[in-house]
Amino acid sequence: MKLLNMQGLWPVLLIPLILLLYFKKHQEKEIKISSIKIWDEVLKEAEGIRTKNINKYLLLFLEIMIVISIALALSDPYLVKGKAEDEITVFLDSSISMNSVEKGESHFQLAKEEINKFLHTLKDDVRINLVLIDSDENVLLERGSKKEGIDILKKINCSDLPLNLNKFSEIKSQFSGEKVLITDKDVNFDGSVIKVGKDFDNLGITYGYYDYYNGDLIYKIKNYSSKKKEVHISISDEEGNKAIDKSSIGPKEEKDMFFHPENEENVFIVSIENEDSLSEDNKYTIPVGQKYKKSVVLVGDNPFFDSALKSIPQINYVKKDKISSGDEEFDLYIFADNQSAANNIKDSGMWYLDPEREISGLKTRAEEIHEDDGSFLSDLDMSKTYVNNAKYLKDIKNFHPLLKGEGGSFMVYGMERGKKVIYSSLDFNNTNFAMTPYFPVVIKESIDWFFDEDYLLDKEEFINPPFQLVVGDMNNKAANERKAVSYTPLKPIRNYLILLALVLLALEWKVYKNAF
Repeated sequence: MKLLNMQGLWPVLLIPLILLLYFKKHQEKEIKISSIKIWDEVLKEAEGIRTKNINKYLLLFLEIMIVISIALALSDPYLVKGKAEDEITVFLDSSISMNSVEKGESHFQLAKEEINKFLHTLKDDVRINLVLIDSDENVLLERGSKKEGIDILKKINCSDLPLNLNKFSEIKSQFSGEKVLITDKDVNFDGSVIKVGKDFDNLGITYGYYDYYNGDLIYKIKNYSSKKKEVHISISDEEGNKAIDKSSIGPKEEKDMFFHPENEENVFIVSIENEDSLSEDNKYTIPVGQKYKKSVVLVGDNPFFDSALKSIPQINYVKKDKISSGDEEFDLYIFADNQSAANNIKDSGMWYLDPEREISGLKTRAEEIHEDDGSFLSDLDMSKTYVNNAKYLKDIKNFHPLLKGEGGSFMVYGMERGKKVIYSSLDFNNTNFAMTPYFPVVIKESIDWFFDEDYLLDKEEFINPPFQLVVGDMNNKAANERKAVSYTPLKPIRNYLILLALVLLALEWKVYKNAF
C-alpha cells in the first residue's frame, strides 16, 4: 500500500496525547487498610477491577485503531497488486470536453492529477508510454521513466478537437503491455479506465450555416445534460447589431434554431449566454457573403452544366473559355471538353465531362442510366433515365462508379495525384438526363463530395467547435474481458477504512458501556 497524501497522517499525532491522558488517569495510589474485614471487601472488588481494566485497555486499543484508520483514510491510500510489468501505456484524453470545469477545476486538470497519483504508485523501473488522444494522437513519452512522465504532465494542455475513437483504436494497438485510459467519458476499453468528472451540465452549439436559398441562419444547439434546459442565445454581427432568442431543449436533445438577418454580407456570431460546464462550444461564427464562398469554374461550353451551376447559391460560379497562366485559382475546375482541360492545376478538384479515357466505339441502342448503390448518389432513383450512343469509361484504378449502364460506367470518382477527380463520358445532347430533376441533384451532390459539404472559403480563419464531441461508437469495443492494470490504485480502500473507523467507534461505545 502507498500513501499519496502524507499530510493526511496528522491524526497520528493524537496517539501520544491519548496515551498520556490514559496513564495519568490510571496512576496507582497507596491505601492503608486497618481492618481484615475491610481487606476482604477490597479483594472482592479487585476481582471486578481486573475485568474493568481489561475493558479499559481494550478501549485504549480501539481509540488508537480509530485514529489510525482515520489517518490512513485521509492519506489517500492505494494498493499495489499483481505482478510487476515492464511497460505501461497511459492514454490521456485531451479532447475538447476535457476543458469542462467542475468545482473550479477542469476535467483535464483532474485527469493530470489522477495520472500523477497513478504514476506515483508504480515502481521506479517500470517504463512509461504517455499518449495524448483527441482527433489525432501525440506520443509525448516512449519507454520513459516515471519521473519523466511526471515532468511532462506539467507542460501539456487540452485541445479543442473531438475524441476520435477510430484513430484511438488504431494507436492503442501499437503499444504492448498494460494500458490505462484517463477520460471523462464512458468509453469501453480493453484495459483499465480512470474516469474523471461527474457532471457534464452543458449546452453546446454543434453546427451553424447560412441557408442561401431561404436567407436564414440555421444553428444547432445540443443539451448534453439529463434535465430540460432553457437556452438563451445572442446573435451579433460585425456592424454591432445584436438579437436575442431563447428556447427550451429537452435532455440529450439537439434542436435546430433559425434567425433571418437583414444583411447577407456579414459575419455573424451565435453565442450561448447560459453558464455551463464547457465554454468552448458556446460560440459559433457564421460568415455570409460572396467573399466567403468557394469558387467553381466551368471551362468550355456546356449549357446544361452552366444552367445548373448558376442555380447553386453557395458557390461563386465563373464561366471561362480557357484557363491561362496567371489566372486566379479556383476551388473546383469543370472541363467541358478535352481542348479546355489543363494539366497545371495543383490542389483543386477536377471534373472532366469529355475525357480521353473512354472506350472505342459507340453503342447504338439506348442505354438506361443507373446510380451505383455504393456511391454517394445511392439515395437517388434514376429510373427512366437513358442515353443514346452510349460511351463507357475504361476501368481506372482506385476509381468507383457513380452512374453506370449494363456495359460499364458513365461517371466515376476517386483520387488522382492527391486530388479529387470525376470523369464523365455522357453525351448530354443524346440523353434525357439533363432534363430530369435528378440532374441538378447529381451536380450538387458531386460538388458536396469535392468540398466535403463545406462551402466556406478559408475556414481556418473562423475557429468553431466540432460537430461531435466524440467521433465513433463508444460502445462498439470488445472490452467484456477487462484486464486489471498491475498497479491500479484501488479507490475503495479509503471507503473501507472509513467503514472500519465507524465499526470501531461502535465497538468502543459498547465496551465503554460495559466498563462503566
